[in-house]
Amino acid sequence: MLVPALERVGPTGTVMGTDLSEGMARIASAEAQPRGLAATVGVVDAAYLDFADAAFDRVLCGFGLVFHLYLDQAMDEFRRVLRSGGRVGVSTWRVTQVADLAAILDELHPTKPAGPGWIDKPSGCSR
Repeated sequence: MLVPALERVGPTGTVMGTDLSEGMARIASAEAQPRGLAATVGVVDAAYLDFADAAFDRVLCGFGLVFHLYLDQAMDEFRRVLRSGGRVGVSTWRVTQVADLAAILDELHPTKPAGPGWIDKPSGCSR
């Protein structure tokens, strides 16, 4: 969500990216640099945000809520750092990661060939 947020705010806006994983924070920062976007990314636990009250106009969380051990505390922190009238945006799986993947596979292959190997053998190919 970092790159789209940076593109949205443009050169006059500020975006602070966070992740609990140092590796993911590094990847997010690296994705922004080739696009010429100045990103500030830090290793931060959402349950313990080190930001002032009402510091942000938006709080975005991309596929991260499912990993929070202290979800209620993270949501409280989102509210705390959000300015009055601000917005929270999150993305997550609808049911579970496995259920969502199964739904996608069913949509792509509504009639699965009988027998093993249906997912790793391209259609029309023989062994």
